[in-house]
Amino acid sequence: MSETKPEKGQVRAGWRLTISISIAMSVSLLVLTSLATVILVQWKSSRDNTVEMMGAVSWLILEYMEEGVRDHMQPTVDQLVAVASVFEQHNYDLQDRETLLQFFRGSVTAVPQVSTFGFIDNDMNVVGVRWLKNVRIDVNRSMSADLDIQTIMSDAQNRKEPYWGRILYREDRVLINRLFPIWRDGQFRGVLFSSTTVAALSELTANLSDLFSTTAFILTDKDQVLAHPNIQGLHPGQTASTPLIKLSQTGDPVLMNVWSGTALQNIEDRDDAEVMVGKTKYAVIYRQVDNFGATPWYIGAWFEIARVDQAFERLKTSLYVSLGLVILSVAAAIILGRFVGRPIRRLANGATQIGNLDIANVERLPNSHISELDEQARAFNTMIASLRAFETYVPRSLVQRLLKSGEDEVVLSEEREIAIMFTDIAGFTSMSENISAQEVAAFLNDHLQILGTEVEREEGTIDKFIGDALMAFWGAPVPQDDKVARACRAALAMKQAIAADNRKRQLEGEDAIRVRVGIHSGSVVVGNVGWPGRMNYTIVGDAVNACQRLESLGKEFDIGEEVTILLSAQAAEEVRGQFALSHVGSRQVKGKQTALEIYRLSENRD
Repeated sequence: MSETKPEKGQVRAGWRLTISISIAMSVSLLVLTSLATVILVQWKSSRDNTVEMMGAVSWLILEYMEEGVRDHMQPTVDQLVAVASVFEQHNYDLQDRETLLQFFRGSVTAVPQVSTFGFIDNDMNVVGVRWLKNVRIDVNRSMSADLDIQTIMSDAQNRKEPYWGRILYREDRVLINRLFPIWRDGQFRGVLFSSTTVAALSELTANLSDLFSTTAFILTDKDQVLAHPNIQGLHPGQTASTPLIKLSQTGDPVLMNVWSGTALQNIEDRDDAEVMVGKTKYAVIYRQVDNFGATPWYIGAWFEIARVDQAFERLKTSLYVSLGLVILSVAAAIILGRFVGRPIRRLANGATQIGNLDIANVERLPNSHISELDEQARAFNTMIASLRAFETYVPRSLVQRLLKSGEDEVVLSEEREIAIMFTDIAGFTSMSENISAQEVAAFLNDHLQILGTEVEREEGTIDKFIGDALMAFWGAPVPQDDKVARACRAALAMKQAIAADNRKRQLEGEDAIRVRVGIHSGSVVVGNVGWPGRMNYTIVGDAVNACQRLESLGKEFDIGEEVTILLSAQAAEEVRGQFALSHVGSRQVKGKQTALEIYRLSENRD
């Protein structure tokens, strides 16, 4: 016996994964990625962030940059503390410049990160050492006329603890300064200083940029660039008054645009951004680093998003060959996540469409290899078929209210003032005698669609179709203050639509039709009527009968219009001044003790 092939869109039984296994595999892959990365790079922070999909590369770069910055800056801090401690223990003569100079020479020999180290006494004499192109130069001179030295001393006298001074432009370099006020016997004696160059940090960013095939940078403010591969030496924009350049002076098109468009608006808001330069999209990442300046530093890097995969590969080559396994694990997790997530996203989109009552455009869910998702798709598709049948027989406005408020609130019977409309085709019985049943049904479907469209456009509720007649109302289930105005606008729109349809019919050799419309306003009982096996959301009351008889009176007030629209006095009173109304008479109708005053609706005055 031959095996029956599955239909298109179906999968064979047996080739399915349970959702539990799928989730377990996804979690296992992500855990593998995390563990592998931690083992390979052995970093102490941001372990959880280093393995999030393609973002692993970004955090690896930031970790490496932060380590580099700390390795470069921390000796400046530590050496200053060590020298200050020696000062306190041995009570050095602060006026013995030669002894101090000899001490400073030995102190900084093993700390290449320190560019300048020394002491400024109360008379603003400076003694210390500095490095220039790997050559040590002794400094021993008065600098009382130097404004920067004056500012340093003025500020230091108000401090007791080490602190970061402002960045200074000094001759052929820009310095980051760590200062330690020296106090003896309650008296301020001077300040120790240890400096490193901004150029050295730029050299560090250049090395990191080459290592990771990216562009690294360090900012001290949104618009102040501390280090960048383009400013390893002095930059023309660096002066004594502006020792740091602005973003616009770096010549870096990505960094220049990092705060524009969809990129970061405030540096505290996010930790990544996308920047468009021309048609190319770049990823920008950053991290805040404290304790190395008067204001926080922001280390970061940017790289072309399209080249993330290549950058990841270069990182793997330069760090560990085994990182390739992590890449494959992440890729597998992404593929599996998409495999599991795609039908769930389709289900969510379909649920949103159902919530908006866009049931006709909801797409069927395809079958899945995962058994639970396959069952979900089958149940969803069955529900869609049922809802489409449900939508055919239940008024859209009622369904909307049911979905928003719950059935009990909507179907509770209550007395309410509403606007009622009845329509009817003049001479329909004689017209239908000359055409087949199929033609009658097709004609009625087209005609009632024209009328029903205008009712729904004005947010009315279609109660029922009675042969060629339509019954609709406004003011329930949703209260509407302008219910009669809505009914009038719908009637006038019907008039235009019937006129257009008649022109089409006449071109096709068919007779034009004429329609009567009655609009009445009054109190009715609205709610569920019927029995538990067959309920109708409808209206009952004397106002319904009055509206139907009003529509029938169109025969007597027919002046040859394609659509005759009549309003009761109650309805006319609610829209007086909004529409062109004319009193055409009064009639005694069955069941009413008083005559019914009748008005003709001609046009909208708005």
